[in-house]
Amino acid sequence: MLRRLVGGLAVVALASSLLFARQGTVTTKDGHSYQGDITEKGEMVEIAKVAGAPGPIDINRANVKAIAYPDEIAKEVHAALARLDRNDVDTRMKLAQSAMDNHAYDAAREALDQALALQPANAQVKDMLAQLNALSPPATGPATRPATTRPTTSATGDATGAPEKFAVKREVTAAEVNRIRQIEWRKDDPTPVIVQIEPATRKKFLAEHPEITPAEFFRLSASEQAAEILSEGKPELRDGVHIRTEPPDILEFKKPLIENALLIGCAAASCHVGPKAGNFRLYAPASNDLATYTNFLMLQKYTMNVNKTQRFMVDRQFPDQSLLLQFMLPLDVAETPHPKVKGFKAMSKLKTDVKYEAVLGWIQNLNPVSPEYGIDLSKPPPAKAAPVKPRARP
Repeated sequence: MLRRLVGGLAVVALASSLLFARQGTVTTKDGHSYQGDITEKGEMVEIAKVAGAPGPIDINRANVKAIAYPDEIAKEVHAALARLDRNDVDTRMKLAQSAMDNHAYDAAREALDQALALQPANAQVKDMLAQLNALSPPATGPATRPATTRPTTSATGDATGAPEKFAVKREVTAAEVNRIRQIEWRKDDPTPVIVQIEPATRKKFLAEHPEITPAEFFRLSASEQAAEILSEGKPELRDGVHIRTEPPDILEFKKPLIENALLIGCAAASCHVGPKAGNFRLYAPASNDLATYTNFLMLQKYTMNVNKTQRFMVDRQFPDQSLLLQFMLPLDVAETPHPKVKGFKAMSKLKTDVKYEAVLGWIQNLNPVSPEYGIDLSKPPPAKAAPVKPRARP
């Protein structure tokens, strides 16, 4: 039902010919998504106010897979909720996920609120609500994400504000590495991806999706099966999909000019490397990738208040305003200088420095939409549920 619902909306949107701009998301046939003000002009689709783009983006309609408008998605989700069985929690969760994917956050909240009222102890519903709050906090709560547009300013002052309450007390686990790979994996990337799917995961997915026949599913490649499970399956099925290939964004981060350079630069005066590093701590890579993925995650999640404005260490929407880049520069060059601390030494003298350009290029190539990883490094890793032992026969 969910697939027909979303697919129907996409067809309606593609069939229309709008002459005025509406907020929405355009998905191209090569897998890219662009959110902004959409104007459909005959054979062309113009997207204005795209985060990170200096001007409008024009896409030939022949290259467009779908156009989703949050207001239309919201109406359809609201109507679907009215038709649901009053005890159907699973479909409410699916409707909420579809609404979140299409930025119809109010509709997603309506579906999740209903699901939580039916099952107050449902951990999956609570997890989805946490993801939704990260994307679009309740109107009565504090803002947790930056505005969609941010004017470029100079001399914004030292970053002397309080950092986000995000403390790294451990490295990521192997399961969390797999989760990061799943999220950062770009389905349109031509690089071959090694994927292993547990047989039980395939079986559960097919049981939950009777509209997909086993013959159709097994004609897909392993990576296509994995993409289908990750996008359409229940969250608990993710653990059975193992990505063995490093995502390009991680490979780029591991290059000497980025991770190693940051570790050397941030280790000056033992500021950010080692047990006394404080809230912003980086780990020296060991024989495995746990330290690298921990550093990658830390950079994505860390924020700091600057002049009462939340700033991101890695700003995917406005890469050149990333605090990471600002803090690499000398105090008299940076627009937002590094806090004044004893022993600080700039990693790059100018923005034309090879290290600065390498880090900037890496951030520019990240997906502009910041993902929610669902990993809390300030707490012990979640314990796996113990297998249920079969009852002994009397």
